[in-house]
Amino acid sequence: MNEQTPIENLDHSQEKTFILLLVSCWICLIFLAYIFWKLTYLGFSQIHPFLPKIIGFILMGLLLLVGFGIALFLKILVLERDSFLFSPIRRLVSRYLFPLMVLVGRLFRIPEERIQRSFIDINNHLVRIKGISVKPDKMMILLPQCLQNSDCAFRITKDIQSCKRCGQCQIAEILPLLESHGIIGWVATGGTLARKHISDLRPEAVIAVACPRDLTSGIVDCFPLPVYGILNERPEGPCVNTLVDMERVRWAIQHFVIPE
Repeated sequence: MNEQTPIENLDHSQEKTFILLLVSCWICLIFLAYIFWKLTYLGFSQIHPFLPKIIGFILMGLLLLVGFGIALFLKILVLERDSFLFSPIRRLVSRYLFPLMVLVGRLFRIPEERIQRSFIDINNHLVRIKGISVKPDKMMILLPQCLQNSDCAFRITKDIQSCKRCGQCQIAEILPLLESHGIIGWVATGGTLARKHISDLRPEAVIAVACPRDLTSGIVDCFPLPVYGILNERPEGPCVNTLVDMERVRWAIQHFVIPE
């Protein structure tokens, strides 16, 4: 597949949701900073008459810095151009502004899963902009335990190679793909185990399959490690017999892994 493959086009509705919440967060920060300054004005003025102005300038400087970061983030996103400030801006948005975005989303009555999906979509877009290319032994693919058939007697949470490849779930389809490219694959029961695998093996990039909640927390927790997220499909509900779009998995491998 080429760079313009339809399955990897950015969902503009998700993009608009993310941008709306991001700008709303900045407006909320301005409002909260003003309230803080007004409430503490008298107390600071009793310490020193110029202290309220000093505090005001500090708050204004911080708000301008955050605003500049958001503006540069949007520029990178729209123009699809990398920047030397890419990493600190990504940290600002994912680590500090995203939790506030969730709170603001609740005020707008935007479902949390929709916000998580928009975050994952934007994150994937940024990972593509960054132009990640790694050797097969430096790429890790993390799969959720719920991808395995729930009736299977052979649990593969410790060793994916213990899969008997009976064909009842997509693990049997993914294994040959990993082996043919020489990529490390792990099945994780949760975020803690996934982070342990990443910490032990120290990959340079990760392709992760999970639900919106786990993917979002994983992307944030693994920063600055680039994580490309693929949402699983849940025809029988969460955490049981889930599926993954194999075309997206193949595309991610072809796009991010340097062939040997």
